[in-house]
Amino acid sequence: MQASRQGSRISTRTDAPSQGLRGGPTRRTEIQGLRGLAILLVVGFHLWGTGVSGGVDVFFVVSAYLLTLSFTRKAESGKPLDLLHYWSRTFVRLLVPVGIVLLSVLVAAIAFYPRSRWEALWEQLLAAATYRLNWNLAERSVDYYAGGGVNSSSVQHMWSLAVQGQVFVIFPLLIALALLVARWTNRSFRTVAVVVFGAVFVVSLTTSVLVTRLDPAPNYFDTRLRLWEFALGALVALVVTRPLPRRLAVVLGWTGLVAVVSTGFVVGPNALFPGWVAIIPTVGAALLLMAKDDGGDHGAHVPLRVRWLTWIGDRSYGIYLWHWPMMITYLLRTGAQDVPIHVGLAIFGLSVVLSLGTEQAVAFVTRPRSAKQKASTRRELVRLVAVVGVVALPVTAAQAWTDSRARAQASYERTAENYPGAAVPAGTYDETALPDLEPIPMWSEVNAEWGSPGEACTEEQLPDSFQDNSECFVYEPETQDGGTGEGAEPQRTVVLLGDSHAKQLSEPLKAVADEQNWRVVSYLYPACRYAGETEGNTEECNRFNAAAQEAVLELEPDAVIAQGTRSTMDGDREELVANWYEGVEPFEDADIPVVSVRDNPRWDRDMYECVDLYGEHSPLCSDSAEDALSGQEIVDAWGEENPGVPLVDLTDLYCPDGHCGPVVGNVMVYRNMDHITRTFGLTTAPVLEERLLDALHW
Repeated sequence: MQASRQGSRISTRTDAPSQGLRGGPTRRTEIQGLRGLAILLVVGFHLWGTGVSGGVDVFFVVSAYLLTLSFTRKAESGKPLDLLHYWSRTFVRLLVPVGIVLLSVLVAAIAFYPRSRWEALWEQLLAAATYRLNWNLAERSVDYYAGGGVNSSSVQHMWSLAVQGQVFVIFPLLIALALLVARWTNRSFRTVAVVVFGAVFVVSLTTSVLVTRLDPAPNYFDTRLRLWEFALGALVALVVTRPLPRRLAVVLGWTGLVAVVSTGFVVGPNALFPGWVAIIPTVGAALLLMAKDDGGDHGAHVPLRVRWLTWIGDRSYGIYLWHWPMMITYLLRTGAQDVPIHVGLAIFGLSVVLSLGTEQAVAFVTRPRSAKQKASTRRELVRLVAVVGVVALPVTAAQAWTDSRARAQASYERTAENYPGAAVPAGTYDETALPDLEPIPMWSEVNAEWGSPGEACTEEQLPDSFQDNSECFVYEPETQDGGTGEGAEPQRTVVLLGDSHAKQLSEPLKAVADEQNWRVVSYLYPACRYAGETEGNTEECNRFNAAAQEAVLELEPDAVIAQGTRSTMDGDREELVANWYEGVEPFEDADIPVVSVRDNPRWDRDMYECVDLYGEHSPLCSDSAEDALSGQEIVDAWGEENPGVPLVDLTDLYCPDGHCGPVVGNVMVYRNMDHITRTFGLTTAPVLEERLLDALHW
């Protein structure tokens, strides 16, 4: 898409699609109005809508129409096409505002974006500056249909500029080919060009309809599946050469206007572009171009020529460039899921203001040194290389800086000195010596971060009454030579009861078992906190808890560990497990010591995703300990309801200095919304050992 402020006459110059419509014999202000309408649809749907507006497809048709019209006049008048001059001048005018926006995004990314986004963004900035961003996004299978949420790249919208830039190379070559064939065969240029672009239209549209539904995400960005939209604009320029009858022009114009405006509202968010659905906005734009102003006072060109709309159309290119990165940055910094009306209006207004600034930059770069001087092709090529270089050099420098940071990160061994985790809040590590490193484990390693309670129970060890989903594990402590204690009987046997939050305790508990020579037996059931029979639990959960209670009494261990509190994402954020004491009272009656371990905070978003989107220090990924859990209140309530049962509390490790965040001591605390990573859990082992021994008086 493109725009400028220079006016609205059809240009005989070959750079008309990118820099406005001035010069030439026929004034077509309705085309600028159509551009203004298209950009309003694009921005409106990006800010507040869902799905695709069809506005970008309108720009494709219009740009090809103007390009073809300009070259056709040259071809039929016998003037040289001068492709090299066209390309150099057009891309200079297009790339100056693009470069300004890309450099602004670069600065914003370094200042505001999390480091996890940098590597992909630097690559996309370079791709945008060289008109290949659409292929970059296709390779990454970016889902454009997911909308402009915070997961989107801040330059993702420039895919359309890449497609259009590629067409600005391809279509002039096709026109040159048509001109050569016409001369060789002694046929008219228009006849040959209609055949060429008609073939492009049929092949591309057919392929688009067949292929888009098979793999819509990457195909959305495929230039080959978009060529038919441009070919449609080219065909209109080649075929419609005479005024239409007034009534026909009125019908075609208003039909086209309705199609353009209604596309985003009619097709819905699940429509797959650029398949057959893209016919609606593109044919609508083609009908408007065909109708021109032949409908007289009742034609659709009348509302399109409203001054404020054509004024917006003059600046549509800059508005398009600026609105998207500002929207993504707003969502990124605020954590909002959508854009409020007043913020969206401010983004639009600022986009208009910034577009005026980029216009001045284009005028400055492309202005001849004197009034009589005409820019030569060589000078335009130098300018083009300079514009690309101005963008590429700082982005390449940022890329090299990012790579050097990554190499430095990789050079650090995964030792307790570099990644101390809970040792920092425990006071056994000097926080001032903590190196500035990316936290571990990395997102690619998160699937290995579940706790492993040990070997699955043998048939003899498995309680008879356990169900299919019941889990039973036995961990034998390692001897000093690295083997298991098969020959030497463990000093004690400890049973761990509960759900996945108990399971995540198994890693630090195994480390304690190795130090203290304990056998650890785990009875676990997914999403089932251990307690007595509870009305709110599922029948399967109550049945498992009863079976686990029976198994513990039969095993007669030296101690039982079960979590008696449960964190939540709303309300008071933490609660006592209902009927917990009823579940452990039989153990106390059998003189089996019982210890509860307090639950960890639970979040309303995946913490890896939060760090990736907003950064580890963002307030969107953290909370105070009082708000993340229930503070001292839950501890007091525990003492009242469970007198004599010690509560081992590790909150000070998860939330050092009363602040609960995603990273402690260069280690990711959470593997998702509420489960502790195995890596961080292991760093809590020394404190867990000390507090368990104290609670059990061992």
